[in-house]
Amino acid sequence: MFYTDEKTLKALQKGDVKAFEKIYYLYNGHVFNFIHGMLRESAVAKDLTQDVFVQIWNKRTDIDSANNFEGYLFTVAKNSVYLHLRRKVLFDNYVVKMEPEPEYKEPDVDKILDNKLFEEKITRLIKELPEARRKIFLLYWKSDMNYREIADLLSISDKTVATQVRRTIDFLKDRIGDAAPVLILFILQGLIE
Repeated sequence: MFYTDEKTLKALQKGDVKAFEKIYYLYNGHVFNFIHGMLRESAVAKDLTQDVFVQIWNKRTDIDSANNFEGYLFTVAKNSVYLHLRRKVLFDNYVVKMEPEPEYKEPDVDKILDNKLFEEKITRLIKELPEARRKIFLLYWKSDMNYREIADLLSISDKTVATQVRRTIDFLKDRIGDAAPVLILFILQGLIE
């Protein structure tokens, strides 16, 4: 870290622009890195760095040349970041409150009922499967696990899982008949809870 001498700070207090420029060039990069480290946003860090030095200039008469200037400078920087974050939260909350409420839609009772009946039919058919195949398919369907996760859980190969899922879907398609395309959509897109 650099050190600003008491003479430069006293000159700054008196409004000496050269003293301010010296301090600015000495600390500008460090303040930017400090702010950027907190926010991870370069454009915002650049703006806040400029704000910090504007504050230093505006409050130059309050700076105690005998005290730790670096500590003061980085406290101003930290407070600028906190103020920015508070304003951002307030703004984000305000914008969210200003957005119109989503229009309430009545649930499609017929669709929900149809889905429930269809799910019950699939569940009854699955009970006819051999236990190992049923277990694999239920993990795939209800637990939203992929083949690899199921294979790891059951200590079998993912090819075995894929084969068992495929056989179950074929079995269900044969038993359901005309509704088979709907079945595939339900299973693959997770439309049934």
